[in-house]
Formats: sequence, structure tokens, C-alpha cells
Amino acid sequence: MMNKTMQMTKTATRTLVWMGLLVGMSAVGALIKIPSPFGTVAFDSCPGYFAALAMGGWQGAVVIAAGHLLTSALSGFPMSLPMHLALALVMALLALLFRLVGRKGSVPSLAAAVVLASLGNSFVAALLVLPVGGWALYFAYIPSLLVGGIANTLVAALVYRALRSQL
Repeated sequence: MMNKTMQMTKTATRTLVWMGLLVGMSAVGALIKIPSPFGTVAFDSCPGYFAALAMGGWQGAVVIAAGHLLTSALSGFPMSLPMHLALALVMALLALLFRLVGRKGSVPSLAAAVVLASLGNSFVAALLVLPVGGWALYFAYIPSLLVGGIANTLVAALVYRALRSQL
């Protein structure tokens, strides 16, 4: 029989492996762009939102932040590294919110999570671009962020719903 320490180590290793795989999927998603003013809207956050539902809020927060930073790096950090670090933090908080609202896995809770995270991804996170480009850039960024937010959260919720009995 496995002792408690070995079981905890096995669980921690499994969690880290899954997180690594999902960060890798974020890197692939970072290459699938949604047209936007800076070119940083992509399918990079979908694995993070999935991780938040399937593994836990903190795991999802780490995966989604890493995914955002990968997308930003591939785009050359167009709004500066400090700005993208702040955006990664906001994305991590959105993953925690997504987990909090959608954790039951029911259709209504997942729908609410998709709506809240998508609105947060677009209208709230975009506030960080105000120092860079003012209100004009903010309003120019909203449509692509909203489309990206809906696409990423909806795919994550659908995949989670389809796979949750195997997780």
C-alpha cells in the first residue's frame, strides 16, 4: 500500500504534468490569432479556463497567465512587458472567477461563467490599455477581446462539460 507522502507526490506530479501540457496547448493556441489592434488576442486562454474548471482555480490561473505571456512574447510584447504582466495577472483573476462561478459544471453555472469571464476579459481587462492609447484604443480593442473571450471560455466550458465524467 502506498503511504500518504508517496500518494501526495504522485498527485502533485500528475498536476504539474497536466499543467505543463495545458501551457503547451496555450502556446499552440497563441498561434491562432483573432484580429485585434495589437495582435495579442488568440486562443491561448482556453486551456487556462479549462484547467480552472478541471483542476482548480489556482492551476487555471497559472496556465492562463503563462498562456497570455506566451502570446504576448510571440507578438513582441507590443504594449511593454510590464503591461503584459499586469494583463497576465488580470487573466489569472478571471480564471479564478471562471472556476468560482462554473465549478458546479451545470449548464447554467457554465453559461454564467462564460458570460462573466468574457465581459471581464473585454470591458475590464481592456481598461489597462488606457495609459497606452486612451479611450480610442480601449473602444477599438473591445470587439476583438469580446470575441476572443467568448470563444476561449465557450470552448473551455464545452470541452469540460464533455470530459468531466472522465476527469
